[in-house]
Amino acid sequence: FEVNVRGEIVGQLLDRNIQPMPGTDVRLTIHSVLQEAMEQSMIGKKGSVLVSNAKTGDVLAFVSSPGLSPEVFSGGTSNEEWENIIKDSNKPLLNRNTSGQYPPGSIFKLITLFPVIEEKKILSNWETFCGGSYNFGDRVFNCWKEGGHGAVNMEKALAQSCNIYFYQAIQSVPLKKWVETCRNFGFGKITHIDLPEEKSGLIPDRKFLNTQYGKWGWSKGTMLNLALGQGEILVTPLQ
Repeated sequence: FEVNVRGEIVGQLLDRNIQPMPGTDVRLTIHSVLQEAMEQSMIGKKGSVLVSNAKTGDVLAFVSSPGLSPEVFSGGTSNEEWENIIKDSNKPLLNRNTSGQYPPGSIFKLITLFPVIEEKKILSNWETFCGGSYNFGDRVFNCWKEGGHGAVNMEKALAQSCNIYFYQAIQSVPLKKWVETCRNFGFGKITHIDLPEEKSGLIPDRKFLNTQYGKWGWSKGTMLNLALGQGEILVTPLQ
């Protein structure tokens, strides 16, 4: 039988009927129950959820919200409808997991710690004092905890996400080494997941900073923000 774009039977083929043949199986890593739960949790919200198996990399749940049902396009879309979609400030066509680029924030402290350990300038038992703020040049950098964490070593700094520890620790690492570590972990480049329009994010190196601010327009203080996953750094949720 002949069908239209909606899958409705509109008549019999004039020459002959062709019996359907089984196609190739499609196997997904998506966990259907988990996927449905994540989709339900994001109704009315803007953002993304990505759950993966840390050992295998299998994607178990993948949600970008708000999104659009493919049914929107099945019966044809008028110019007005298309204009409304592409001008929607919530960007329903944006796959936030692969194309949304955001500063990662404090979770990136884990990555920052690797070159610090490799350079062996700071040992795990090294302590510093967090009083809630840190003076660097003519600037004051604050910890998220207003009263400070007191004495912190590497373990406590990670457990309590102490900004002051990382402000000081990053100064033992050259920018080039930090950039190299980030790229070795897959940041600043696409993951090659088999989905279209993946963005690479941004790991700002010396060339980028010189172009952006001029050779003398940035300083070591720039790295204090980068150490915390803030500033110019951008990553995708997938990364």
